[in-house]
Amino acid sequence: MKKIYIFIIFMLFVFTSSAQPWNGLIDSDTASFFDIQKAFNDYWAPYNIVNGKYIENGVEKKAYGWKQFKRWEWFWEPRVDENGQMPRPDINKIALDNYRNSQPEQSQSNLILPTWNPRGPAGVSSTSGYEGVGRVNCIAFHPNQVNTFWIGSAGGGLWKTTDFGNSWSCLTDSLPVLGISDIAIDYNNPNTVYIATGDNNGNLGKAYL
Repeated sequence: MKKIYIFIIFMLFVFTSSAQPWNGLIDSDTASFFDIQKAFNDYWAPYNIVNGKYIENGVEKKAYGWKQFKRWEWFWEPRVDENGQMPRPDINKIALDNYRNSQPEQSQSNLILPTWNPRGPAGVSSTSGYEGVGRVNCIAFHPNQVNTFWIGSAGGGLWKTTDFGNSWSCLTDSLPVLGISDIAIDYNNPNTVYIATGDNNGNLGKAYL
C-alpha cells in the first residue's frame, strides 16, 4: 500500500511539472534559451517566489520545478550565444580539430604516447568493505610542459608531478575536503588550478594553487 501511495504522489508531481510551459520548450529544437527563460519567468511572476517557495492564502507552498530550473539556468546562461542558442554537442571535438589543423607541428607522430599500467587497488577491499578507495578520479595536463600534470583522487586530494610521474607532491593538505572529482587548468596561467571537490556528490569548490 505504501508503494502505491508513493507512486501516486510521484505521478502527480510529474504531471504537475510537465504542465509547466517551459518544460516542453526545453525539449524543443526551435526554442532558444531566452524563450525558455521568459516562459519560466512569466509563469512564476505572480507567485513572488522566495527560495523556491511562495505564500498562497496564508499557506507556504513549494514551487515545484523552480529550483531545478534555476540550476539549469545557472549552468546554461553563460554558455549560450547572443541569440540564446545552445552550443553544438560536438563543440569540443570541433575545437580540437581546429587546434590540430592550426598546429601542424603537433602531429600525431610528434606526440609522446606513454604506456600506462594499472597499479590498483583492484579487487581489494578496505577494512570498511569498500573497493577502489585509492583510485584516481581525474587527470589534467600542463599546456606547455609535457612532464607536468595533476591527478585528483577519491579521498587523497590533488597531486602534482613535474617529472612525468616519478615523484609527486600533494597540494591540498590544508583543505578540509580531500575528494577531488575534476581539475581545470588556467592555460593563461598554469599555476592557477581549479578543482571540483567531493567524490561524485556534487559539492563544488575551487582552490588557487
